[in-house]
Amino acid sequence: DHVDANQTVSLKLYDDSKGATTCNTMLIDKNSCDGNAIFIDVDGDGEVSGSGIYVHMKKAGGNSDTSDNYIGVYAEVELEDDDNVGMLAGGRFQGYNNAGGGDTEGVYGVWGQGIQDAGTEADYVYGSFFQANVDGGEVDENIYGQYISTDVESGVSSIVDIYGQYIKVDADTNPGGGV
Repeated sequence: DHVDANQTVSLKLYDDSKGATTCNTMLIDKNSCDGNAIFIDVDGDGEVSGSGIYVHMKKAGGNSDTSDNYIGVYAEVELEDDDNVGMLAGGRFQGYNNAGGGDTEGVYGVWGQGIQDAGTEADYVYGSFFQANVDGGEVDENIYGQYISTDVESGVSSIVDIYGQYIKVDADTNPGGGV
């Protein structure tokens, strides 16, 4: 339905296939100046699993060329204001294990992969790509293309190794350049 710029839409969702799950809320505010444009709250006491946001796109035919881009989630945050602000981020991701006595196979702040199947062609395949692009202005401190911090407190047990960065290359073919 049509929603004016200052109105909000709230959807209450309930999934009774998971047993004791509680209501989930999705709030869409087209003119949110001090909150979230889209707020999704999913929690529960039963077998809650899945994704807060799941996007699946598949191009199976039709005409396209290298000028056509397919992006599952595109986020852009632009500051065009003279006010002082705190953080300005295109995305913020956090994997938070607070299960107490439970066991988690892995905790990832960000997990991604670039996949190339046999019989297809690409100029490049990136597992991740980050760029600090400074075209002008003034930077009071440092510029980092990538900043990695590993912080392990003294009360953590059962540690085998700690790495600030771990790079594994498994190359079953001989490239034309170096590895």
